[in-house]
Amino acid sequence: MRHSFGDHSGIYQGISGGVNAPVVLPVYPTPNIGESDQHLYVSGTVAQFSRFSDENTAYLFITTEGSDFRLRWNADPSALNGHLIENGSYGMWPTNSANCARFISITGTAVIHATPMRFGYW
Repeated sequence: MRHSFGDHSGIYQGISGGVNAPVVLPVYPTPNIGESDQHLYVSGTVAQFSRFSDENTAYLFITTEGSDFRLRWNADPSALNGHLIENGSYGMWPTNSANCARFISITGTAVIHATPMRFGYW
């Protein structure tokens, strides 16, 4: 299976459909109902998600609102050190990246919402 989120056409997995007749079915990230969404409120102290641990959670769909914040994976961020994530950003993150991420708000309170996703057929 190919893991790519560069377009909206989905991810395709070949399945044998008989004698030399392959069938290609679209595989899309779908919400993993086995694990709850998380809202993380980030202010002037370092914050992390509670660990996402369901083995079916492959990625998280993440949205941000409220304030810009900084992110680091290998150490605590500060208001001046770390990757700048702007208010209103969104995207898909691998679960391991989200589990290691540490956040701090630059000003105000940032809200990061994460929805666990798995791969499945619609």
